[in-house]
Amino acid sequence: MNVEEAPSSTIDLLFGKPIERLSCSDVRVLVEAGASESPRLEFKEGAAGEEELVKLILKSVVGFLNSDVGKRVLILDVRGREHAEKLVCVPHELLGESRDVVESRVRNWVFNYLASIPPMIVAPRLLVKVFDCRDCGLEGQEGWVILIYVKKSFDALYYSKADNTAYQRRGNEIRRLTLEEAIHVANAKRQPIILVFMEPMVIEENMVKLDILACNIGSAPANVGVSLVKVYKKAKILPSLLETDLSISMHNVSKLAEDQEAATFQVNIGTPLTLPLFPRIYAKIGEIGVSFKETPPKGAKLAVLFNVVTYTELNRAIQTCLLILGSSTDYTQACLASAGDYMGNTIFETQAKEGEVVVCDKKDIRVENLLKMLATIFPWDMQPKPL
Repeated sequence: MNVEEAPSSTIDLLFGKPIERLSCSDVRVLVEAGASESPRLEFKEGAAGEEELVKLILKSVVGFLNSDVGKRVLILDVRGREHAEKLVCVPHELLGESRDVVESRVRNWVFNYLASIPPMIVAPRLLVKVFDCRDCGLEGQEGWVILIYVKKSFDALYYSKADNTAYQRRGNEIRRLTLEEAIHVANAKRQPIILVFMEPMVIEENMVKLDILACNIGSAPANVGVSLVKVYKKAKILPSLLETDLSISMHNVSKLAEDQEAATFQVNIGTPLTLPLFPRIYAKIGEIGVSFKETPPKGAKLAVLFNVVTYTELNRAIQTCLLILGSSTDYTQACLASAGDYMGNTIFETQAKEGEVVVCDKKDIRVENLLKMLATIFPWDMQPKPL
């Protein structure tokens, strides 16, 4: 199993089961076995008040996200310094008497007090599991045991707005970053992230002209880049899900390959004679025409599938996208996307398992949950990968 693929994989490794099947007795067994803290596991003993508890949780979460690993499990409330000694409870008076309310409060604390430089494109993955102490067999105690799993989806310098401080976990310790260290880390995290989108300019009876646009959603300019785009020749007609064949013509782009399945072409971003592609700026980099044999019924939509790999001087971005075309120039584009540097570090990702995609339309570019209409046809098996 590739333990990096599932958001709860660290929990699987620690407990031998996914978080959905985890019980309080599993946590108790881990603690009573004297488990030691590690780069992926931390224990914390609860605080006296809400403000102190918020700071404690955020300090650990921030430290996790700024570490080399970028994902960890935090368990509250555990006594012990070098290793776990005793499982205790966070009292009801501090968090409430409803499991759902407690879970919601902890999640809200993390998302309300977590911030980053540059600002997050995608929030970290966060799983919160709350156990009633009575289910743990802890006699004479009432309250909660809380398990928090966090994994970063966007590479940045994270800090806690609860105390305006950046932390970093190194080994088994969480240390406060100095101002000089924080500035150095933040500057190192600024990178271009180039995604390619297609915007319909002309929609005729059985043909669509598409502008190919590059947009830098990152926080640093991209001086040069090359995008390899693969457009598939089978499209779906919505909502019937019937298929229609496409014919693809290219303008101002270089054809690399074409077969019965798809057409692949190359477009360049930036030249020595043009300005860099700055953050939040669109640049037209080419144009293609898409003709389909069967004219969709009135009111129907056309779903065109394409893949993109974009190389810049610092990283590579990979997309799997569905372009949904309406009867006019209205459109929606939904993409699974990831970007990583050439050392293999992930700097940005959306995950199909979470149902989360990058959406582009006439409004803006944003990350949101996949529309129900698209969920049934999105090619979940086609995870972003190099062409």
